[in-house]
Amino acid sequence: MGITQVIQLVLSILSKVGTILGIVTNVQSLLGLQQTALDTTAKEDVPMVIEVNVKANHVLLVDPVIGLAAITTQLSEILSAISDLTPVTLPPTPPPGYQAPDAATIALAVWDTPLPVTDQSTLDALQTAETFAANVGTQMGIINGTDPKFVTLGAGWHNFLNAPQPANNDTANINNVLPTDDRVTFLNRETGETDWHLDPLTGFPTFDTGSQTNYPLVWPISEAEFDLIKFGYPPHAAPVWPGIAGVTLGTPLTLDDGITVPGPLDGVIVAITSVPVPISFYPFGTLKSYVRAGAIAFVDDNGDAEFPQPFGPENLVIVPKSMQQADHALVRLPSGVIGTVTPWLAV
Repeated sequence: MGITQVIQLVLSILSKVGTILGIVTNVQSLLGLQQTALDTTAKEDVPMVIEVNVKANHVLLVDPVIGLAAITTQLSEILSAISDLTPVTLPPTPPPGYQAPDAATIALAVWDTPLPVTDQSTLDALQTAETFAANVGTQMGIINGTDPKFVTLGAGWHNFLNAPQPANNDTANINNVLPTDDRVTFLNRETGETDWHLDPLTGFPTFDTGSQTNYPLVWPISEAEFDLIKFGYPPHAAPVWPGIAGVTLGTPLTLDDGITVPGPLDGVIVAITSVPVPISFYPFGTLKSYVRAGAIAFVDDNGDAEFPQPFGPENLVIVPKSMQQADHALVRLPSGVIGTVTPWLAV
């Protein structure tokens, strides 16, 4: 008898056993009905009650559907099902031709089993997890202990205690950034290293750390972030005076009523050298601040002007208040006021 026949026989036995259990359940149900009937107490409070109950019990005994006759029928079916079972005697040794699966076949059956959610095999799921862990470990960064803005990058390390440590303790004080600096010139000056360069892949300044060339030191500051450090204002904010080294001055114009200061411009410098006698001033130390000495209105590229700003201090920087950059500006000037207006652009 082969293994396939054995399996089929076992399945047949299980089916018969299930049939028997179903019949036993029916017998128990019938016995329960009879027990309920037998528990009825004989009373004569109502005429003919005892007779009625006796007749009911008689029905339970002889009725072929719910009586003892029905139980007899069910028991006969149980005995018939049992008689249909064929005893199985397994041989002490495997029959000729039977070959047990080897370890490789068993392993393949286990690892090829599809998972219920993704329908991915067990082996594929394990390989996916291993690949993810390996990818995560291919790059790590160690923060420089002296200046946390620097990071030493390199391949992951299975034992963190043996991981390579930063090869130097460079620092760079961002308060020393000059308007003319770029990231490389700043780092070369402030760290004492001279071989900082921009990594072509990330765009961050980096340099090799000597013997640990696989673990370069990186300053992960972008060019836009460095501009914020240099100039101190967001790229889309209204202009502010960044310092004389951070501007390009235009050609000074003689102040006159109604003149246009051409742009584009981020602001103007107004220098008042003389005013007529009716115009007074307030002194701020040696600085004079005039009253009603004129005003300027910045105009955008759509021809819309913002609210005019008055002239006051004899040497005055004025910038637009509601636009990033003005297309031009218009001047209003009382008669007799003498001076210049110089446009400028931030570098």
